[in-house]
Amino acid sequence: MTTPESELVDAARDGDYAAFEALVRSWSDRVHRLAWSFTRNEADAEEVTQDAFLNAFRALPDFRGHAFGAWMRRITVNTALMRLRRRRRRPEVSLESTKGDDVEGHHHDSPLLIDDLTASRELRQQQVGERIAEAVDTLDEKYRTVFLLREIEGLSIAETGEVLGLTTAAVKSRMHRARLALRATLERFAAEHGVDTGDDAQDSTEG
Repeated sequence: MTTPESELVDAARDGDYAAFEALVRSWSDRVHRLAWSFTRNEADAEEVTQDAFLNAFRALPDFRGHAFGAWMRRITVNTALMRLRRRRRRPEVSLESTKGDDVEGHHHDSPLLIDDLTASRELRQQQVGERIAEAVDTLDEKYRTVFLLREIEGLSIAETGEVLGLTTAAVKSRMHRARLALRATLERFAAEHGVDTGDDAQDSTEG
């Protein structure tokens, strides 16, 4: 029989390390995913995950309430942001173009030409995806945090507000600003590189 999370939290708060290990096992994937969404680097995500659980263990005696999930996410977000502030690092994104590819000499019904065109479309889609990720990285911290919790974690507006200690109105406002900034960045990228972002790219900044 699985022990309810609230009982594990109570036991861990009372010094039961086995109960805390059970919480770590239950939350490790979710914490790691959230850490990676901020760092976009496996080594950093691993360290953030470890530090987040260590911070949670140290702070557990002072934890009050039953919203352990929101509390754990808040610790993870703060741990990731602290690491990013120290590193001040941005991932390098390749935006190589296929404009120089030579497809002359192939017949229109050539399988090679079809493969080339398919690869070109896939590369453009990859470029858009990479540009979205890069654009998210450049968002102001408070907007990026809300965007990642909503889009990557799939949290509701209320849940996002609970994690960050924000009102519903504040979450909506920051999400709106994040979308506007991302849309503007994508439009500039499309204009500069002749890339059709398509409906998918637009959808990624919605909802």
